[in-house]
Amino acid sequence: MLNTDCKISHNAEVTTFRAIHLLGRYVYVFAAEATTLPATATVTWTKSATHALLHVVKDKQSELKDKITKTKTVWKEVALLLQVELPGVTPDQCSQKWRNLQQQLRNTLITVTRRGGAE
Repeated sequence: MLNTDCKISHNAEVTTFRAIHLLGRYVYVFAAEATTLPATATVTWTKSATHALLHVVKDKQSELKDKITKTKTVWKEVALLLQVELPGVTPDQCSQKWRNLQQQLRNTLITVTRRGGAE
């Protein structure tokens, strides 16, 4: 994932935004958008949205494990990056989906281990 800070100057007004290359597309996150997220709504996680979440979390893994960086800030960034794939998703929904995926993986590994092999 390419992550670049950019500035545009127009009529003495400077607009700061971040250009992010995610899953073959460029996503532009403007500074004003970074602080405002949509209201909580029910979202349906598609396979492509889940796939995008996995890619973004993989790129943000070091920040999520970092004791200095607040995880809420990282989940806000993750939610902003996923707005293209899943409009209206919130940081809490991203965090919850990630925890659910981890739990599903643990349950699958336990089941496979108890059966003595792969399914």
